[in-house]
Amino acid sequence: MESFETERLKFREWRESDAEDLFVCASDPDVGERAGWPPHQTVEDSLMVIRDIFSNDHTWALELKETGHVIGCMGYYPYGESNIEIGEHDVEVGYWIGKPYWNRGLCTEALRAMIDYCFRRRGYNNIWADYFVDNPASGRVMEKCGFIDTGRTNILSKLYHSDSRPVKIMKLFNWYVAGTEGKPTLLLLPGLGVSYQIYLPLIELLKEEFRIYAFQVDGFTLGRCTRFDSIDGQAGRVIDFIRSECGGRVDCVYGLSLGGKILSRVLERNEVTIDHAIMDAAPLLPLPRWLEGPLRYYQSYNVWTCYHWTGFWRFVFHSHYFDVLLDECRKVFPFGGRRSVLDGYKSVYTNKLEAIYGADIHFWYGTKESFVAKPQAEHLLRLCPSAHVEVFKGMNHGQLLVDHPDEVARRIRVVFATSD
Repeated sequence: MESFETERLKFREWRESDAEDLFVCASDPDVGERAGWPPHQTVEDSLMVIRDIFSNDHTWALELKETGHVIGCMGYYPYGESNIEIGEHDVEVGYWIGKPYWNRGLCTEALRAMIDYCFRRRGYNNIWADYFVDNPASGRVMEKCGFIDTGRTNILSKLYHSDSRPVKIMKLFNWYVAGTEGKPTLLLLPGLGVSYQIYLPLIELLKEEFRIYAFQVDGFTLGRCTRFDSIDGQAGRVIDFIRSECGGRVDCVYGLSLGGKILSRVLERNEVTIDHAIMDAAPLLPLPRWLEGPLRYYQSYNVWTCYHWTGFWRFVFHSHYFDVLLDECRKVFPFGGRRSVLDGYKSVYTNKLEAIYGADIHFWYGTKESFVAKPQAEHLLRLCPSAHVEVFKGMNHGQLLVDHPDEVARRIRVVFATSD
């Protein structure tokens, strides 16, 4: 079984020698009642639970580093073993912590680590959880970690004292999902330093016409700490999603900046079918080696100042475009930090698009970013002469999406109308 750590906790296998610690926590009726199992009556009860229930490869003892004592439990249930209905590539998580350790942020710390393990190390698509409606504190922990209320409740009769206590079902998407089932699929890939929420105005405009999935790039997620690995790693996640959730084919993918770079790598690998691909100011060429290091540190400093000096930059720029970018930076920076920004820019600045495959490829950029974006478009046309390049007057990097989501929505509709 794989062990790992957080700042204050060790995730490790359960041992029979943990029976005393388990009994201390699990004999408290306030703990078991909230988690759905009866309080332990003896140390022998606790030992039996360790032997019969906790001895598997997906249930961890939570050891407090400060004392070396076990104070709780964290685990997950894969498809076929979950308490609630989940997808084949999804997982359900469950956890509890002893009462003396409540209200110290330990549950949130543990759950965030479990989320990272399930998404990054195990590759699950979505994570589910549930809590008794009379235990809202557990729901608040889930919300802090990015879980969304599905609006569903259920009676889980196999849980202790559950006949009249419904559970509320929560879900954490690796992708943000919206729109209408059965409609054409639209995937949205955000840029560096912003979250999927930059797409919410566009999603609102298109949700009746498309089934929409908005990607969360590692290092720039909401509610959970992640690290950016590489363009190829993120492209692999997109490919896996298209295979598992969309049958290997998607109608349209729109990628902004870094998202466009990820999209270009998906097209280069040519492992799934994308009918229409739109890259908005995607960096397709590497920088000269002498410039790569200084520029990524400069860009990292820019993001850092946006996070820490938000009020100052709002006063300086005073525009909707910059306000949105500042807000996005403030959302994601606490969960990825400067390291993700540096790693993201390094991967962007050192990767060159060598080939591209797709039936309908579009490249957009604004006149205010022509100095950087025009060479990218020219490179794309050398690789794919049939690509469609559009230049938007007076627009800066990502500004068309931020200031004119209605125009982006209109043009996505045009792409589909033209193909029909």
